[in-house]
Amino acid sequence: MNFDIKKVYPYLLPVLLIIVVNIIYFMPQFEGKVVRQGDTIQHIGMSKEAVDYREKTGEEALWTNSMFGGMPTYQISAKNKNNLLHYVEKSMSLGISRPAGYFIAGMLGFYVLMLLLGVNPWLSLLGAFLFGFTTNNFTLFEAGHNSKLVAIMTSAPVIAGVLLLFREKYLLGAAVFGVALGINIGANHPQMTYYLALCMVILVVIELVKSIREKKLSSFAKAIGIMSVMSILALGASASKLWTTFEYTKDTMRGGQVLQPSAEASANADEKGGLEWDYAMQWSNGVGDVLATFIPKVVGGGSGEWLDGKSSLAKAVGQRQAFQAPTYFGSLPFTSGPAYFGIIAFFLFVLGLFVVKGDVKWWMAELFCSLFYYLWANILRF
Repeated sequence: MNFDIKKVYPYLLPVLLIIVVNIIYFMPQFEGKVVRQGDTIQHIGMSKEAVDYREKTGEEALWTNSMFGGMPTYQISAKNKNNLLHYVEKSMSLGISRPAGYFIAGMLGFYVLMLLLGVNPWLSLLGAFLFGFTTNNFTLFEAGHNSKLVAIMTSAPVIAGVLLLFREKYLLGAAVFGVALGINIGANHPQMTYYLALCMVILVVIELVKSIREKKLSSFAKAIGIMSVMSILALGASASKLWTTFEYTKDTMRGGQVLQPSAEASANADEKGGLEWDYAMQWSNGVGDVLATFIPKVVGGGSGEWLDGKSSLAKAVGQRQAFQAPTYFGSLPFTSGPAYFGIIAFFLFVLGLFVVKGDVKWWMAELFCSLFYYLWANILRF
């Protein structure tokens, strides 16, 4: 068999460009510079006692006294040494540490997903850049939400695995879906995995309708069966962390109030358990925050945004040098910046709903309609 480089290089060149562009963009990382991430700094302090114990004894400490009145280390520093998917995750980022490694892995995964959907390599490359370099991803990294960023970056391979299974590529689909979902769950951000699962449920329903019309229910059932088995295996890879956290939850504020301020308050306490609604929802985006995903700065910038000394606000407050000011006025308590995805990406998405053929677009259209139903329902309340 003759190897024709001319047929391969249009697919490999975009991969090379993804790597090179990320290395150039994140060059300060390779020069030894580090972003001061708020959550990461707190994590270092929380895990210090457990990390010191690990370095001294080589064993894991499952309890630390450096947080609150003492707590398990399941969600702080305990390592899952037997979860071998960590090695796969490193290979996806080509062994490059964060942040460049995160973005390389995410863009490569999205690039492959676009190819699977039948998009040509160069448009797939554009999609990968739009996906990776969206403002929200940089905001998440700056805040130190590394687990959330990894969960987002591994979402495309999960979707790719599902599509392969429904296209009857069972072995490849099972491998891609199982490994990607395992890494996604291992990132330890259940909220993002939950949102991804909701999106997959809609896709499954659409595929079910398609299978009924084409009389291919046996193929659909086989894909669902494989998906279920791989989901169990993916959960099993992180079982040590998930199960211990599940057991611990009942003794936290998420399992119900353990302590009451008084006997009277205890008698009147809500017996339903879980977090209070206002506390649980305080970091949920409002209508303005959702609009900010495609309308630049509709709710301002960040809670501590750097402004030029020549800006209008600087002149109004008498500042002549660069300074920080709270320019955000959305629904969140505070933020490094709204989750802006890009008006160009949004426009291309809407355009694609009209010009692109295929079944997958109906899944995307449903998600799009759900977003606007949310906006419409919330606007009516005002």
